[in-house]
Amino acid sequence: MFHVKGKPFMPMGGQSKNSSAYNAEELASAIAGVKALGGNTLEAPVYWEQVEPQEGQFDFSSVDMLLEECRKHELQLIVLWFATWKNGEMRYCPGWVKRDKQRFARVLRSDGVPMNILSAFCEESLQADTRAFRALMKHLKEADGDAQTVIAVQVENEPGILGCDRDYGHKAEAALAGAVSSELLEHVKGLGKGFVWDAWKKNGSKEQGGWKDVFGVAGGEFCTAWSIAKYIDHIAVEGRAEYNIPLYVNAWLSFPGWPIPGFYPSGGPTRNTMDIWKFTAPHLDLIAPDIYSVNFSDYKIVCEDYRRPDNPLFVPESGTDGLNARNMLRALADYDAIGYFCFGVDSILNMEGNLREDAVLFAESFRSVMSLLPLIQKYRGTGKVHAVVEEDYQMNQSFEFEQYIGAVPFINMGPTSENKDHRHARNPQLIEGRPKHGLIIEAGPQEFYLAGNFHLFMVPGSGPGWLEALKMSLVSTPVDYLTVEEGYLTESGDFVSTRTRNGDEAVFGGFWATPYCGVVRVVLTP
Repeated sequence: MFHVKGKPFMPMGGQSKNSSAYNAEELASAIAGVKALGGNTLEAPVYWEQVEPQEGQFDFSSVDMLLEECRKHELQLIVLWFATWKNGEMRYCPGWVKRDKQRFARVLRSDGVPMNILSAFCEESLQADTRAFRALMKHLKEADGDAQTVIAVQVENEPGILGCDRDYGHKAEAALAGAVSSELLEHVKGLGKGFVWDAWKKNGSKEQGGWKDVFGVAGGEFCTAWSIAKYIDHIAVEGRAEYNIPLYVNAWLSFPGWPIPGFYPSGGPTRNTMDIWKFTAPHLDLIAPDIYSVNFSDYKIVCEDYRRPDNPLFVPESGTDGLNARNMLRALADYDAIGYFCFGVDSILNMEGNLREDAVLFAESFRSVMSLLPLIQKYRGTGKVHAVVEEDYQMNQSFEFEQYIGAVPFINMGPTSENKDHRHARNPQLIEGRPKHGLIIEAGPQEFYLAGNFHLFMVPGSGPGWLEALKMSLVSTPVDYLTVEEGYLTESGDFVSTRTRNGDEAVFGGFWATPYCGVVRVVLTP
């Protein structure tokens, strides 16, 4: 989906804090954070209130600042359009929009009280946002069409209605009571599965009627999703007319177990409304989940929901702690993510410019990913990218490769810095006290690339499990190797060797990957 000057590109990096893109001084910390991760892309907001302070008068100096700073630091840029919606509200709209509540209608609560949210049923709001977005896209083409610093634009941010299940205004009520479009119903009928199809079947598979007639209790949220998706798709169409680059929208998630619209922005592109969004907003390239959950059971569900044949997995926001580090590896290896970003990348460094302790594991995992990025792109979707992830209380992790079985023990298997003898001073050493983590790329039957912080044992065939592999490795050499080398990958994926391992540093079927040795390439004897 993403390209830079005609070449496929996998964006990896961080998103600045919400207010960090107002000036270059504040943006500097976000750029420093991305560089510390070894990332290649910054996500940063462009604020409607800043680019159109007076209606019809546009000022794109803040956009030019973003372009200049990213180019200076050799980073690509994903622009986040903060306009009608930001986290289910309207905080970044211009003052002239906020002040005119008659012209720019608000969402009404069930008791008639207006909320700090623009209504998706307000034509004036739609046209004002569209004009501003079209002007932004025109400026991006003129200022960046040749350089192609910007690789995508996020249209709005976590859209929906935060704090209420739906809009109770007059136009919204009329839409809810009005007939569901026959085209949408035909689409739902053809799905055969999913939340929207289930709601339709549960309510009697009606062929016509209002939203509640057709979808029952889910009708209010589905109608809200339809109205917001239609609104944003209109903006996307107009923006593409000026500059045709990838456009997407992100989602504040509705997690299983507490799926109450209003606690998350109702009508946003959540797991239960995805099918309505994909049908109603076809001019968006994808819908991207913001995943902050560190619980892998929830994380897994989100990845499965958003990785679909019509929607590749792209994670524009996540946390920066250790648990998110391991989930990032899973997203890339198990769910073929096409890009990954952490939020608040400004905050991973302290005042001295060093990594904060709670971000070290995430940074190490991220750097490991970046060191293998050309091969991750090459082998994405083939089942040849494997995540090493140490779970709490887990003793090992096993892998079935094409001709070998691999095992990564999560217990101390070698000399520590306190007890190693002088003969092994140059042996690769894991960082003790940190969870084992990293990636294994299976580039061929006998060719493997490792990066991270782990010790991989290998034996031929697919028979023995991890314990047998470990026992065999301690008493014999179950696999023979041609070469074991440390090095790095070029942009085209070619391996450049900087150090050869042999003897004590590569024996007994065990191969080390540590944050200090870059990429390890292992070629086994056929």
